[in-house]
Amino acid sequence: MTKSKESWNAKFQTIFLKTYCFFKDIINNKDIYLIFTFLNDIKHLNRLVNQIQRLENAKVAIIYYDYLFRKDVSLALSLCGIKTVAAQERGLITSTILSFYNFDYYYIWGQAFENIIKKYTLSNVSNYIISGYIKSDFTINTDKNYLKYQTLQEKYFVILALDFHSEIGSPLNKFNKQFYNLLIKIAEKFSNAYIIIKGKNARFLELDEFADITKKINELPNLAVETLLKKYKSDIILKNVDLVLACITSLAEQAIALGIKTIFYNPPELNYPPKEIDEYAKYEIVANNDEQTIAMIDKIINRKEYIADIKFAELRNNYFFRQNNGKIEITIKNHIKKLVLENKEV
Repeated sequence: MTKSKESWNAKFQTIFLKTYCFFKDIINNKDIYLIFTFLNDIKHLNRLVNQIQRLENAKVAIIYYDYLFRKDVSLALSLCGIKTVAAQERGLITSTILSFYNFDYYYIWGQAFENIIKKYTLSNVSNYIISGYIKSDFTINTDKNYLKYQTLQEKYFVILALDFHSEIGSPLNKFNKQFYNLLIKIAEKFSNAYIIIKGKNARFLELDEFADITKKINELPNLAVETLLKKYKSDIILKNVDLVLACITSLAEQAIALGIKTIFYNPPELNYPPKEIDEYAKYEIVANNDEQTIAMIDKIINRKEYIADIKFAELRNNYFFRQNNGKIEITIKNHIKKLVLENKEV
C-alpha cells in the first residue's frame, strides 16, 4: 500500500471514529439540543463544515472555554483540518459534565486528568500537554494582599468555606443549609478559628428559608459571609488562608495546586459523585459527614496534622503539575505561538 493511500485510510478512520463518538455521546447524554438539531436538519454538520471552509486562511482555532464549547462546531473544525487547542478549565466535572472532547492540543492540569478523560469519556484528543493549573499563576505572581485577611490570619486559623449557589427554589439550597449548619458547629467548637463563607454570590442571606441560619451566623464572632465579592477576589484571598473547606468547586482545586490544605465536604445525600472525588478520596481529603469533617479539622488545628507531606506532594504533582506553578500561562502562550505563527507541528 502506498504512503498516500495509507495516509488517506488513517484520515478516514480518524474522521469516522470522531463522528461515531460524537453521535454516541449526544445520544448517551441525552443532548436534547443537538439531537433535535440533527433530526430537524440532517445536513447540519455539512452546513457547519461549508461555513468554516469559507475561512480560507484559518489554521488554528483557540477554544476559550473547553467544556462549554459546542461539540458540533468542534467536530466540524476537525473535519476541516483546522487544529483546535484548548486549556482545561475544570477538574471535578471533567468526567461528569463533558464527555466528548475533540481537540488537537489540550493543555491539562496534570497526568491524572489525561487518565480520567481516557477512562470515562468518548473523547478524541490528539495531544495532551501537561501544563499545570493556569489560575494559580495569578495568585503566585501578584504582590497584592488584602489587609483585612492578613489581619485575620494574624489572630486566627482562617478557614475559607466554599459553598454552592443559593437561589429561590434551587435543589442545592437543602445541601447548603446542611453545609452552613456544619460551619456553625465548627465555629462554636474552635474559637481560635475564623470561618469566611465565600461563593460566587451571597444570595442566601436574602432568602427567607435561610433566615434562622443567617441569624445564627450573625451571632457568632468567628463566622462571617463575604459580601463584597467584587472587592475581594478569591485568587488573592487564598494567600491568607490556612484551610479551604469546600463543596464541589474548582476554587478548592486551585487551593490544592497552591499547596493550601483542603477538605472536600461530600456527604452521600448530595448524590453528586463525580469520578474525581473518588480519586481525591484516595488521598484522604474528602469528608463524608459532619463528624468526619470536624475530626479532620481538629487534627489540623490542634495536632498540626494533615495528610503526609509526601502524599500531598504526590497529589499536587499528579493532578496539578506543581513544578510549573507561576509560569503556566507563558508556557501555553509560547506553545500556541509556535503552533500559529510558525505553523509547525509541536
